[in-house]
Amino acid sequence: SEDFSASTNNPPYTSKGTTSHDVQIYDLVVTYDVSDDLGLWANADYGRLDRSRNTTVVGSPFGASTRTDPRWWGVAGGFSYDINEKVNLAMRGEYFFDDGGSRLYTAFGTTPRSETRLATGTATLSYALTNNLTARLEYRHDHISGQAGDPFPNQRDGCAGSTNVCEDSIDVGIVEVNYQFD
Repeated sequence: SEDFSASTNNPPYTSKGTTSHDVQIYDLVVTYDVSDDLGLWANADYGRLDRSRNTTVVGSPFGASTRTDPRWWGVAGGFSYDINEKVNLAMRGEYFFDDGGSRLYTAFGTTPRSETRLATGTATLSYALTNNLTARLEYRHDHISGQAGDPFPNQRDGCAGSTNVCEDSIDVGIVEVNYQFD
């Protein structure tokens, strides 16, 4: 349970009236090692925010046009496979549903809608250069729907103020080198 009391020390929003809100989050994680080389995992989450109906929320995404007691849920799954002693392939996918804009509103700073959906997919190829040094090549795709404005910058134009040239999806490639200290 979280207490969102009327205070400047409690961002991102404050309440007047009843100041106690019940936040419940349920999380389930399952992992399974198929073999020494292949590991699988899955994750499911469900959350809800129950607020008093006589509460006026100031500076919050929970306006009159949104659900009074929002719910959200998400699922994810993936695997990690050691192709050989030096090469590993890992993939994961995630889907998140936000009813009432209660979770994604603040992150993207847009006007919430009754439903927002976020889907992502990531593939990572790792190569062990030494026992302590690993190089990784990663590709990620994100897609969001249900926002009043698109949150991802257009690669050519960016997000230019009132002329929304943002997009609802983005592709990102990452090259990284990690050193692990003993």
